[in-house]
Amino acid sequence: GAGGLIAVENVLGAPPDGHTLLFSTISTMVVIPATQAKPSYEPLRDFTAVTLIASVPYLLLAHGTLPVRGVPELVKLARAKPGMLTYGSAGHATGTHLAAEYFSATTGVQLTHVPYKGAGPAMIDMIAGQVALSSVTASSGQPHVLSGRARALGMMALTRLATLPAVPTVAEQGYPGFEAGSWVGLSVRAGTPAAAVKRLRDDAQRVMQMSELRAALEGQGNTVHGGSAEEFERYITAETAKWKGVIAKARIQIQ
Repeated sequence: GAGGLIAVENVLGAPPDGHTLLFSTISTMVVIPATQAKPSYEPLRDFTAVTLIASVPYLLLAHGTLPVRGVPELVKLARAKPGMLTYGSAGHATGTHLAAEYFSATTGVQLTHVPYKGAGPAMIDMIAGQVALSSVTASSGQPHVLSGRARALGMMALTRLATLPAVPTVAEQGYPGFEAGSWVGLSVRAGTPAAAVKRLRDDAQRVMQMSELRAALEGQGNTVHGGSAEEFERYITAETAKWKGVIAKARIQIQ
């Protein structure tokens, strides 16, 4: 609930003994602290990173009636009609909202944001033509692209996904380095004994090597990670710097 804030508060209120874990996401580790006027917690101060589990890029989708089939055509149309094209997101200050704002800033276009109460309602309205565009995770958008209910304009990854090889990246369509996606990892409350953190990391890495689990995650467009705690901390730091810039430019705030 509350974009993960309820989970954060519960973990911070539990003993730092390694028995209460936080499924860390871009929302809890980056977006919430960066969009609060007075942040109630600091991710790398109040939590200890365990491991990055998986990441999945966002996918830019369009309703079938929109007369564009790729990013260059979309940019041309959006520049000709500033603010006329709408895009749905999972909600204000969510990762999908930030991804669309990042796209707008990078391409120099003006789109109109329509926030929904979740990714599901946003997808339903985009398929129905109530909004022209939507940014979603590749895992949730993939079935609709394969069924023909939605048109994929660009993958927000640096390389194409094996599960959607025909969908070009935004980067290869004229915007080198463009990358945006969601991710999930494991964290514990700061002060958790190092031995407990190590055991959790080792166990998580063993689980992520299971062929069935990897096949299930990768089949949905996810990249499985499972690196060290230090690598996860560096990843959070880099993501925070990147998205703080997007948040500041778009003037996004939740409190």
